[in-house]
Amino acid sequence: MPDSVLSPVVETPVWRYRQTGLAPGQRLTVEQVSATDPVGATNAPDTGLMATIDHIADEVAVAMEYNGISHATVLATPQNLDDLARGFSLTEGIIRTPADIYDIEAVPHPNGITLQITIASACLNTLKQRRRTLAGTTGCGLCGLESLGDVERVLPTAVAPVMPLQPGALLAASLQLRDNQPLHQQTGATHAAGWANASGQLVQVMEDVGRHNALDKLVGYLARFPELRERGGL
Repeated sequence: MPDSVLSPVVETPVWRYRQTGLAPGQRLTVEQVSATDPVGATNAPDTGLMATIDHIADEVAVAMEYNGISHATVLATPQNLDDLARGFSLTEGIIRTPADIYDIEAVPHPNGITLQITIASACLNTLKQRRRTLAGTTGCGLCGLESLGDVERVLPTAVAPVMPLQPGALLAASLQLRDNQPLHQQTGATHAAGWANASGQLVQVMEDVGRHNALDKLVGYLARFPELRERGGL
């Protein structure tokens, strides 16, 4: 599947007005602001403001379909969707290991994208037991569950890190994160999740309007490169 089936950034005719000539301390009146035309104006000299086209991070409906069974729909930034499919499948407990996914195909539609995910037949029973529908407005993992009995899940025992993580490595990784977010730098509207090695050097950063999607994309990326996890990191 291609890395992206749609552009993650959209040029939009939503106009943002910026001050260009107001004296210090001078404020605009309501009449001055309302007199500007946010649709057709390119500048508004009487108000000291200028209209510019902005860039926004795109967010589209992404439907997860497993072996032809519709399972959930999320709102996501349309890039790294194969990793989103892997990460979502793992964190939702639909598959046991990355090897349970045989194929991922992204099918664009006028109103969104369908991710057709082919999984091992042994995982279908788990899928049918935990059927739910997500509106895509939250990533808490609980919204849409059919009963309270589905809230508590059996999780595997956490694996101890290969080596102890040092506070300096965590700080070094966090300081690098912003510089490795090209979508955020362009739009100011995306979250990010990153993986760094044990020394704090960033290896991969994933972005999405939804922070839960960014994390799922990172989980999906790491699923493709188990050697990164085996070496240890954060």
